[in-house]
This record gives sequence, structure tokens and C-alpha cells, in this order.
Amino acid sequence: ARQVAEVACGWRSRFPGRLWARLARDNCSTLIKEGREAVPAIAFVRSKLAALKAEDGPVTILDLCSGLGFLGMLLAELLPKD
Repeated sequence: ARQVAEVACGWRSRFPGRLWARLARDNCSTLIKEGREAVPAIAFVRSKLAALKAEDGPVTILDLCSGLGFLGMLLAELLPKD
């Protein structure tokens, strides 16, 4: 949960004002809700990735019910790039 909060706080300084305003609408209540919902999903994805072997090949993750894409954005920042 701490890493999710750190990523979201980093977005404020990195994202253009209009994008940040869209993500942080409603006094950040949507951002907080989405962050809370993402924590178990991130843990699940991390556990599945950890169980893979190198010969399993590269992995592509699709967030099909993304809405604004909070989960995908968080996974992009929290998962290893390789």
C-alpha cells in the first residue's frame, strides 16, 4: 500500500496540471478508492509473475476494465521493466 501511495504522490509532480486534476478529482477520493482497490490486484500480479520461469517468455498484461487506467498505470511503475 505504501508503494501505491508513493507512486500516486509522484504523479502530482510529474503529470501536467490538467491530467493530475482529472486523476485527483473529488478531493482525491477517486484516486484513494482506486489505489485501495489496486493493492490486492498488484499483489496477485506480483505473485503470479514471481512464479514464472525465464523460459515462460515475456508477459503482457492487459487491463481490460481500466476506466481511467489506475491499475495499469500503477503496474507500469511498480513492476520490473524486464
